[in-house]
Amino acid sequence: MDHNRIVELATSISQNVAKIDSYLKSNGLSGPSFDIDTPFINGFPEEMGAIRDAVLEANLELSELLLGPKETFVEYQYNYFVCMRALYQYKIPNAFPVGEEATFAQIASNCNCSEVVVRRIMRLAMTNRIFKEVRKGVVVHTATSKALAEDERFRDYVGMRCEEMCPAELNHQTIPAMLKWPDSEDPSQTGFSLANNTTDTMYQIMGKDPARAQRFSNAMAFRLTGPALKLDFLVDHGPWGSLPAGGTVVDIGGSHGKAMVAIAEKFPSLRFIVQDLPPTIAARRPIPQEFENCVSFMEHDFFTPQPIIVRKERKLRAMDIAMMTMQNAQERDKGEWINLFKRADERFHFVEVVQPEESDLAVIEFIWQE
Repeated sequence: MDHNRIVELATSISQNVAKIDSYLKSNGLSGPSFDIDTPFINGFPEEMGAIRDAVLEANLELSELLLGPKETFVEYQYNYFVCMRALYQYKIPNAFPVGEEATFAQIASNCNCSEVVVRRIMRLAMTNRIFKEVRKGVVVHTATSKALAEDERFRDYVGMRCEEMCPAELNHQTIPAMLKWPDSEDPSQTGFSLANNTTDTMYQIMGKDPARAQRFSNAMAFRLTGPALKLDFLVDHGPWGSLPAGGTVVDIGGSHGKAMVAIAEKFPSLRFIVQDLPPTIAARRPIPQEFENCVSFMEHDFFTPQPIIVRKERKLRAMDIAMMTMQNAQERDKGEWINLFKRADERFHFVEVVQPEESDLAVIEFIWQE
């Protein structure tokens, strides 16, 4: 073990935590906690985002150095996904009111589940600060369980991870799919395909099940609330200001149109079309009335020919939200994106990639040249 490295990490953590503490005190904020009244239930102050990330990264490296390579691997709680699936399936966070106490027996009765199972599941969850046993057999909510009980989008994100992704990942379907279809880029030849015993793509499956489509849409909406995926980056760093008045922006697979509404708020002279599968479009919530004239919605499967033709330029918002497990998608660097568009059509001309350091979102700009 590198003694100097662990001291360096500990010093970095101490210095950055001191900066966070100073910020909180100067702004009259209490410190983070696991209690239901924590001021940070919806996230940490954006101004401290980079410093917080530095603390978390240093803390992770320090923990893994102190654990060692083998114990680091052993420490990973693979069975924790069973716990999360049970919390979601039995609706345990919603089984008793936030701010009140409940016994395991009461919760089990409300969940229609065995008290023994509920107790075991909840006590594992407690090791990750979900629920708190204040007296033997009596529990209360914590900040995380409160969020699961009250935030539908967060709850659907957990459900999507547990019931869509985990069956393909943790049931070991991805490797069999890779062996069955070597080097496949076909979105119907994935771990998700094997887990669902289907030849349809993930989006085709979602399109046949409105409830699953709604959950997936809510999960994606929740992810956009994270600091690294804030739409401010997309609004401020996209090429929208260079488009002429009346120019068209098509958001392919745009879900409920949150990104286009955010851009329309700053660039109201543009025309925005949000495309997604019929169940997703049907389940969307109404957009603010002031954007109804510039933001419209269209049912469209982006694996079929594009019906919208933009004469001079085609602007595509590229965010790789799916993994190989689900639809043989992948993260791509600039060169790989250029090759992908070139394979699609030689008339796509690359302009630039813009990605702010703080953001996981990037704007990739291509121009269509006849």
